[in-house]
Amino acid sequence: MSEITPGDGADRQIRARLDSTTAYKTVAILVLTLVLYKAIARSRRSHELPPWTILETGLVVAVIIKSATARRIYTAISRYGGPLLGITSTHQVVVGLQGTDRFLSQPPITLSADTFQQTIMTRVGGLTNTPEMMNKWHKTWRKLLEPIERMFLNDTVAAAAIERAQVVQKASYLVSFADSTHRMKPWEASANVRLITPESAETVGVVEADFLKLIRDFGACIAIPLLYGQDFLNRYPNLLDDLWRVDVDLLLLLLIGVPPWAPFRTVRKGMESRSRLLRELGSLYKRIHQHLYGLPIDFDADMSDVSPAAMERSEIYHRTGWTFKEQGEGDFAILWGQNANLQPIIF
Repeated sequence: MSEITPGDGADRQIRARLDSTTAYKTVAILVLTLVLYKAIARSRRSHELPPWTILETGLVVAVIIKSATARRIYTAISRYGGPLLGITSTHQVVVGLQGTDRFLSQPPITLSADTFQQTIMTRVGGLTNTPEMMNKWHKTWRKLLEPIERMFLNDTVAAAAIERAQVVQKASYLVSFADSTHRMKPWEASANVRLITPESAETVGVVEADFLKLIRDFGACIAIPLLYGQDFLNRYPNLLDDLWRVDVDLLLLLLIGVPPWAPFRTVRKGMESRSRLLRELGSLYKRIHQHLYGLPIDFDADMSDVSPAAMERSEIYHRTGWTFKEQGEGDFAILWGQNANLQPIIF
């Protein structure tokens, strides 16, 4: 059995051992990835991303961050070199590309996200992967994105929406300094806020809170009503809990191919949350449709602040024959993406 001798060289010996171990693990994972790729390549072709591509993306990120030796190995066996890291001809991870913004702004005929979008919609969002449904989706998904892009990618419209949401005013009351959860703001609910010193004219209020969850839910409480209206958030008090459970516990498992019926508590609880999200989104689009066509609105819900983007999406869904259940499944990616992407912007 080998030993590491004490002295000035001990640190170098330890680092060398660790680097060697990481390299062996990287090679083993690469071999496993190739085996999975060959197995999947023999199966019928699909328009969804194969699970191994998600695993390879995670591997590339780990290689870049953790080990210089592992990165050199991976770069050496990559097919194309440069900013492209990957060991197959069908999947490459782009790393450190100059002019990324220009690259991502290419028109759909040059750079398409169809495959990834379909994977999210079916494997995670629950949309039925049948020829009928996929034909319907392929005909409409670009049209469905247009109202969202006009709302969030237009500087003037986005600035007006932020002003309408009173972000600055709400941020000044980020913490309520309440001693009861019933008196707290909605974004404080999951932040484990604990009152240390009550706020008064003579003293500055002090609380202890999970800052990440506090800011995360504050952002969601701003963003969700901007798109779907305040009534949606008020009527579905567990929305944020369900959304983050799917995001943290379920999404990656479904992307890498874990079946939704897998007998694990994490999957079961995540699927329950996803079912509620899809049901509530479908019910919301039913109410939007009722509002647009002058029909009695379920629960007499207030639709006055639902965004034009959601209204337009409802019209597109209706014209192309989507059921309300399918509309809920179709909007899952928007609800999830809107809030998951907001977190890195806030932090």
